[in-house]
Amino acid sequence: MSIGRRSLLLSSFAVASAGVAGGLLWASNARALSADLDTMMMVEHISPGTNAMGSLRFTGRAGPLGRYPSDNGVVEPRSLFPNPADPFGINDRLALGEEGYALEVQDRGRGQVAPGPNDEPWALNMIPFGVALDGVILDPSGPWYDGGVPDPNNAFDNKCSGWEYEVMHPTVSRIVGVPDAIAGHVQPSGMFHYHGYPRMLTALLRKRHGKTGALLVGFSADGYPVTDYRATQTNGDIESFFFSGYILRSGKRRALDLTNPDFTPSGLYDGLFVQDYAFDPEAKSDLIRRTLISGGDYHGLTAAKLNAGKARFSLLDERNGIQADATYRVSDYPAKVWHYVLTPDWPYIPRFFAFEPAGSFADIIPKSRRNRLYTNCPADLAGIRVGKGRTPY
Repeated sequence: MSIGRRSLLLSSFAVASAGVAGGLLWASNARALSADLDTMMMVEHISPGTNAMGSLRFTGRAGPLGRYPSDNGVVEPRSLFPNPADPFGINDRLALGEEGYALEVQDRGRGQVAPGPNDEPWALNMIPFGVALDGVILDPSGPWYDGGVPDPNNAFDNKCSGWEYEVMHPTVSRIVGVPDAIAGHVQPSGMFHYHGYPRMLTALLRKRHGKTGALLVGFSADGYPVTDYRATQTNGDIESFFFSGYILRSGKRRALDLTNPDFTPSGLYDGLFVQDYAFDPEAKSDLIRRTLISGGDYHGLTAAKLNAGKARFSLLDERNGIQADATYRVSDYPAKVWHYVLTPDWPYIPRFFAFEPAGSFADIIPKSRRNRLYTNCPADLAGIRVGKGRTPY
């Protein structure tokens, strides 16, 4: 079978420290970036022919940029690690390509494959969700409840509780060493990864690329584009906001579906755990509208913009994804492509895949280790992990 290749230039990052001029940007939108950026990610589209889905292959350094502009000046991720709660430095030798993680995914976005109403979401199962344009892995998963405080060493639910700590909750982020400025931290391997909404990256990309449809931020492990939560419509006059359909549950925690009924953490639903949130688009829409009516600002959306017809908002599905409509485009993708969205409201980074993730992403944490999510549960609690009827993946 013949293989045709087309390189996609995604974002222009100058390699100042090595004295190499480099650029990664969409061929249709070439522009120079500043030397603040000292790394690059290359994404290559590989088409196997007309009757099969192509793939995306990622190469470059698996790590953050040298520095990111912020409201308070400049943030240099390498200066934030190690820290008292995260004793690991960023390993600049980690790579996305063949010399490292060898990341490659089916190109479902360009193949125009979208999840249907009968397609059950796939849980992350400690598999990284995707990769951002700066080469940073998107990995929101956290430690699990074992009766005590969040323990970074409990990555595979030793007690089979079914309750996962939310790393971006202030209590957890302080314990595991996630600085507020960067929404990520470093694993023992030296891999820096995002747990939350990468605000500095999206601001930087938006500054460089301006208002141009849905801002591409990265790619998922199951082969879809990942965009920011704000998109400019094709006429340039209306801004679309995409928010998650999740809200905090109310009241005291109790046993839930896919949790251990005999091992429920105490306290109120306050966002300390992933399971503190429920997918309820109707309640979420009401919450947003109440915020706007009271004169508040919901992550940049205001009642004034909405009432003037200058903005609209849509809620995402359970996977934190949506099918683009005719009013906006995702760069270099077919019209009406299904895409994931990174949001400033929970879950920040999606917590479900639409389809089974690529093996290369699953292998970042070997299956032999991730299988402990299943083997740590006795037979009578096996449903906590295989609630969708799937074998371990």
